[in-house]
Amino acid sequence: MNIERINTLAIAMDNRYKELKQQGIRFTMIYDKLNSELINLTHEYYYKELGLEESHPWGFDYNLGDNGGVYDDVSKSISLNYEIIRPVDYLLAGLDEKDEHKKEQYYDMGIQLLSSVVHELRHAWQDEMGMLVGLTYVTAEEDFERYQQQDVERDARRYQSKFFTEEYVEFVLNNYK
Repeated sequence: MNIERINTLAIAMDNRYKELKQQGIRFTMIYDKLNSELINLTHEYYYKELGLEESHPWGFDYNLGDNGGVYDDVSKSISLNYEIIRPVDYLLAGLDEKDEHKKEQYYDMGIQLLSSVVHELRHAWQDEMGMLVGLTYVTAEEDFERYQQQDVERDARRYQSKFFTEEYVEFVLNNYK
């Protein structure tokens, strides 16, 4: 984990937070807006990076239980768990943290949550590549071990683990409002 890179991203979000606060926007609405903006930029960057051709919109869902996100191959959309996928909350908490170990934990959690977007976009890519056709998919709730061992899940996790690149951070910093 590159703490400096994450710290730079957190500082940009903190500056945006201060800008929105000066505009008189309520605290909770600011965090919702910041999370949506960061997820939108992540979605935009990796949508292009993966070369996706179809539209794969995303949105928050309040009814996903413990799932961070899901890709729906029928609607071609991504649903993210509003209660869980809140990376900005952790990144800003890490920015304010004085204890370096705790700072790193907050940053790590924020980046892990943000990578869920990339994971679900990878499923969209798999769908476009025909990898989901005829697949008998096992959900984590049905059997977590079998869920983890599915080729499409291993592929999505492998892709997701490499998402936080210098190019991605530059894109976010250059396009963050």
